[in-house]
Amino acid sequence: GHARFVQLAGLLIVTGFAIQITRLHLRIIGRARLYGVTNVVQSVMNTAAVVIVLLRGGDVGDVVMWTIGADAILAVALLIYIIATGGLGIPRFASLGYLLRFGVVLIPAGYSMVIINWIDRVFLVNYRDLATVGIYSVAYSLGYLVIAVIFNPIWVMFPTRAAELHSNGNGVEIASLRGL
Repeated sequence: GHARFVQLAGLLIVTGFAIQITRLHLRIIGRARLYGVTNVVQSVMNTAAVVIVLLRGGDVGDVVMWTIGADAILAVALLIYIIATGGLGIPRFASLGYLLRFGVVLIPAGYSMVIINWIDRVFLVNYRDLATVGIYSVAYSLGYLVIAVIFNPIWVMFPTRAAELHSNGNGVEIASLRGL
């Protein structure tokens, strides 16, 4: 009876994966401003999706579908940007075994974050109505917008830049990153 939600979940996984990969690319190439803009745009688009569904009187499936659409638009735009700037290359699989061994321990944490990020809405849907979920989603999106704009670029980009400076033996610039 929930086949539609399973299909939507599959689409959500694909779009979420595409956005995460493009964000990771922005981190790797050190584009902190574009990374921050991406977070803002995603938050605004997801908030707009919830508002549109609330104004049109839709259901939870509509919220998910509009969110997937917004994320798909953003993912395609970022992929076009990456391709246009020459950011794609041929992968080298020589160190894949090492990377998989390193990343396997992170898999449970990844699953737990997905569950933590969505369980609150599932709880609200089961015990409240769509209006409550919509209000919660708008508040959550606005709160995350502040975090995405102010804090995410700092905590995401600082370690990358600091590691690069450390590898180059530039302790003076590392201290300047910390404001020391």
